[in-house]
Amino acid sequence: PQMTRWEGYVDWRNKPALRGRHGGMLAASFVLG
Repeated sequence: PQMTRWEGYVDWRNKPALRGRHGGMLAASFVLG
């Protein structure tokens, strides 16, 4: 299950736009996951 959660997180990090704000996205990814 965690693998799937991390997979989505990596996808977000791959985005250059969200890359700069990965800190906020990290919290959002956990909520979405």
